[in-house]
Amino acid sequence: MPSARKRLTAAAVAPLLLFAVGCSDDSGNSGNNADGKSGSPTTSATTGSSNTSAPGSPQASGSGTPAPSGSGTSRPSDGKGSPAKTLNAAQLRAAFVVAADLPSTGWRVTTPEVEEPDVSTVDKPACQPIMDLMGGGGATHASVAHISGELTPPGAAKSQYAFSLASYQPGAAEKLLKDAKAALPSCGTFRYGTPSLTYHVTPLPTPNAGDESIAFKVSSDFGLSARMTTTRAGYVIVQGASQNADQELPPGVHKAQTDKVTAAQRG
Repeated sequence: MPSARKRLTAAAVAPLLLFAVGCSDDSGNSGNNADGKSGSPTTSATTGSSNTSAPGSPQASGSGTPAPSGSGTSRPSDGKGSPAKTLNAAQLRAAFVVAADLPSTGWRVTTPEVEEPDVSTVDKPACQPIMDLMGGGGATHASVAHISGELTPPGAAKSQYAFSLASYQPGAAEKLLKDAKAALPSCGTFRYGTPSLTYHVTPLPTPNAGDESIAFKVSSDFGLSARMTTTRAGYVIVQGASQNADQELPPGVHKAQTDKVTAAQRG
């Protein structure tokens, strides 16, 4: 399946692009995804560019070369006291949910793609952390690695949800979510991109997940309407998106992804 960013360069918001262009035609699901009925996970989430960090972003090891798969940069405990470490792109891909991880059968999950973080600025500086959060880090916070993939629920013909995972150096994920949380109540509307697009952001009740979470609706003048559930798990931002702004990503599915990311940082 072609990269979401290549299919719509006017707005670099990884999980949202999956819906904005009607990305899912199930062509990316054939042969690569588990249907969840057998209870065995798909193996595609750990194949591909196994040691590739997001283009233009710092490497996971901090030494200028990618950290070996299965390693990562060990860090002190974070959040609720669980050990945390900075994950590279290969480790994020391995930590992306597969059908067997989800609380019900019949889900289809695409192979996650490495995304390049958005580094553009918006017209309202107070809203910048929100765009950085949606884009996987950018103008004010640089991610180490950033991936995204789609989820199709049982019985659906096309994907309805997406996850974006972005890994950060110590303290950066916490700062980004803190800044975005502070920006949400007063941001409202901002403009971004060339040609300039208008985004509308509406805060939602804070979910109870991971170390800390926020939720909001976002829409734009190019027809996008999505509901975002965003959680920090250690040094990783887990962002779930629903293409229906009035329907949240199932909490059990979001928890499964958050738990898998947390477990990856303990390894």
